[in-house]
Amino acid sequence: MIRAVTMYQVLCDRCKATDTDSDFFAWVTADQAVDIAVESEWLAMGERHYCPACVEWDEDADALVPKKLEASA
Repeated sequence: MIRAVTMYQVLCDRCKATDTDSDFFAWVTADQAVDIAVESEWLAMGERHYCPACVEWDEDADALVPKKLEASA
């Protein structure tokens, strides 16, 4: 027998990457998915999530922040 189940992944709000740094690709709860992503150096800001490639260290804020979007020419 096969049964469909709901699982959760964190998706970067900037580049759409997923947290695949662990042996698992999905989690039982949304909170668990966020917790594991944050342990893998993702940034969670409320309902928004950013992968390590989309964040940078802000010396003034002394914290990780989303990288600034480059202005298009």
